[in-house]
Amino acid sequence: MALIVRGTTTTEGENGEKRPWKCCDKSGKVVWYCMDKVKKCTCNSCYELVASQSYYCLDGYSGISPGPSCTHA
Repeated sequence: MALIVRGTTTTEGENGEKRPWKCCDKSGKVVWYCMDKVKKCTCNSCYELVASQSYYCLDGYSGISPGPSCTHA
């Protein structure tokens, strides 16, 4: 397992703040974290799941909502 640090990928939220992801299906409230397991890291900080060769985004966003669902985008 490794921590991966990449460049910035952000999307503007409702309050003008930047989200570090385009869409998210699983998130936590107050400070939003996208807990989707993805094949490619597009966030500033990612946690690599070596066994499955996938990643979790570790970037947080404190805004009104986490943004649109990826499943319904």
